[in-house]
Amino acid sequence: MRNSTTHPLYVSWVKLEGDEGALGLTLCPGKYQPVASTGSWDRQLDVDVQALVDMGVSHLVSLITNEDMRMLRVEDLPLQVQTSGLTWDHLPFADTTAPTEAWMEQANPVLNRIINAIPAGAKVVVHCMGGLSRAGTFASLYLWLRGMDMHEAIRTVREIRSPHAINSRQVTFLMRMANGHNGDLHEPEG
Repeated sequence: MRNSTTHPLYVSWVKLEGDEGALGLTLCPGKYQPVASTGSWDRQLDVDVQALVDMGVSHLVSLITNEDMRMLRVEDLPLQVQTSGLTWDHLPFADTTAPTEAWMEQANPVLNRIINAIPAGAKVVVHCMGGLSRAGTFASLYLWLRGMDMHEAIRTVREIRSPHAINSRQVTFLMRMANGHNGDLHEPEG
């Protein structure tokens, strides 16, 4: 199995011109996942969190659910992150799904904080299980809110992370956001 020593934590960075800081995407620090599309993982939480600290990260945004935390054996993630001096925000939504309007209401203050912090020098990392679909969705939202066209935001995330980042349901959500539908995926009745 791959671990934090054989495969040190890798962060894909998005840095906009003129920004002192950056937004990074990664897999879940410390995750245990014997069967995954990216291989078998038995990472060490303390080593991965220290790697984030060593990279100068000041803020970690977790998109995994509490059930994901149990399944990945990272129930101590919030405590470990906060003990290490990083700011931690938990904005969970289920794997393979798109955010909801309620999620957007919770995410807006976090997005606003990082939109102000990154240009001033903050390094913020967002993660889900594999750092692809949920993290890619969050990063695309961030780039769009910073003024990038949504198609370009999605393309940028896929270029820096993986062509498989952001699934079709999430792309639909993002495009509806960009077209002023506030991410509401419910079709009108009638």
